[in-house]
Amino acid sequence: MADEHSDSSLTSIDDEERTDNTENLCENPTRDILTEGFFRLFKPVIDDLENNIRGASKTQDELRQQLDELSGEMKNLNFENDPVLHEYFKRMEEQRVPTETSAS
Repeated sequence: MADEHSDSSLTSIDDEERTDNTENLCENPTRDILTEGFFRLFKPVIDDLENNIRGASKTQDELRQQLDELSGEMKNLNFENDPVLHEYFKRMEEQRVPTETSAS
C-alpha cells in the first residue's frame, strides 16, 4: 500500500489541477459570479476608505499650511520689544496669580 503512494506525488496532482483551471479560465461562470459579487461587496467600502484618506490628506495639508502661516506670524511678533503687548501680558500674569490663590 505504501508502494502505491510512493509512485504518485501531490505535486503532480496539483500540477494537473492547475493546468485544468488554467484551461477553463474563461469558462467558469461560478467563479465569475463570485468575483463579481465580491467586487460589488467590497468596492463601496474601498471607495469610502479612499475618499476618507483623500479628505484626511487634504485636511493635513491645510493644517500644515495654517501652522506655517501662524509660525511666520509668530516669528514676526516680538513680545519683548513691543511695550504695549509686554504690559498686557504682564497684567494678565498678575491677574492670574490672585485668581489662583482665591480659588484654593
